[in-house]
Amino acid sequence: MADPVDPDLYSYLDYRQYLKDWFQWKKEVNRRYSHRLFARRAGQRSPSLLLGVMEGRRNLTATTTQAFGKAMGLGARKQAFFELLVNLDQAELPKDRKRAMEGILATKRFKTAHKLQGDLFKVFGQWYYGAICELVRCEGFQSDPQWIAKTLRPKITAKQAAEALETLIEIGLLSRNEKGEILAVNEWMMPDEGTLDVVLLKSHESMLTQAKEAVSTFPREHRIALGFTGSLPRNRIAELEEKMVQTFSEMASNCESDPREVVVQMNFVMFPLSDPGGTV
Repeated sequence: MADPVDPDLYSYLDYRQYLKDWFQWKKEVNRRYSHRLFARRAGQRSPSLLLGVMEGRRNLTATTTQAFGKAMGLGARKQAFFELLVNLDQAELPKDRKRAMEGILATKRFKTAHKLQGDLFKVFGQWYYGAICELVRCEGFQSDPQWIAKTLRPKITAKQAAEALETLIEIGLLSRNEKGEILAVNEWMMPDEGTLDVVLLKSHESMLTQAKEAVSTFPREHRIALGFTGSLPRNRIAELEEKMVQTFSEMASNCESDPREVVVQMNFVMFPLSDPGGTV
């Protein structure tokens, strides 16, 4: 019988699942291995800490993250990657989770194990990937990267267009038929649930940057920008959010009609201009 295999840290996005698999592996290697022994090697008093973290009832601190890495015998590189996984799960601010995700995707061994996740992060993070997916649906579309580069606004390079086409075809968001023609795929691929909010954050940042540029780039007849500053009771915010979602869905349904001739971007944004907690 083959010896149990140590789980590969670089194949994980969920550090709690890694802890579960790692502990199971240790139990298979050594039946006497226990939560108490792990706690002792981590320099922790509570033998239930590991179980609480694995089950999501407790979080790791910077100190216990270091202690867990020591108990698991992680080297410096693995320890740094483990800390990124912890931050991806536990960081309170979206920007900190995004920074952790960027660090994870920059790790070569993770990119090899999770190429699709890296590609999706790139697709959502660059505005022109989604624009090309919709441009393919438009009448008169040409798969020539030079044509795509000149058609998009703002313009991109032919190299960027070619790389985008290659990535979109590779991950299945576009397809190529027997004649070599590029076709749109009806189903949109989404990232893993655990990283969805981070990926969407990157997408929103990219599109809002384009919205800012569009205000000064396009004449008024080609764009619309509406804004309103108001105040309301906190218990009405959820109602406004629901109305925004409904209205947005209705508007988005208009983008399913033929003939398709131009690609557009619509954004609804609502955010606080005062402390959302109500403190002064």
